Amino acid sequence: MKQLKAEILWETDYYDGPVSGVVEVKSQWCWFVYVTDQNNYRKMYVYALTKDQLINECYWHKRFELEVNDEVDLSVTKKFYEDYEPFNNDYENNKLLGYFLWPQ
Repeated sequence: MKQLKAEILWETDYYDGPVSGVVEVKSQWCWFVYVTDQNNYRKMYVYALTKDQLINECYWHKRFELEVNDEVDLSVTKKFYEDYEPFNNDYENNKLLGYFLWPQ
């Protein structure tokens, strides 16, 4: 599998570091997901996104920025995640492009 040069654009999940989100590889926006730890790095798989999948990811990211980003009202945050939860962003059946390493 090919190691890629990647730049994380945003995370959709974060736990002690990025878990999943959108990454740029060679001017293409793709999906990444944490796979395992490897010598003080997180190994992330990178998957291609269809145009519709990318549009959906951009929609949810923008909505997060507008509604939640620095919001202290937990009811607003709760409403966002209630709406977001049914959205399925499991792209592991998409084309696997390679991986990148993220320092821990």
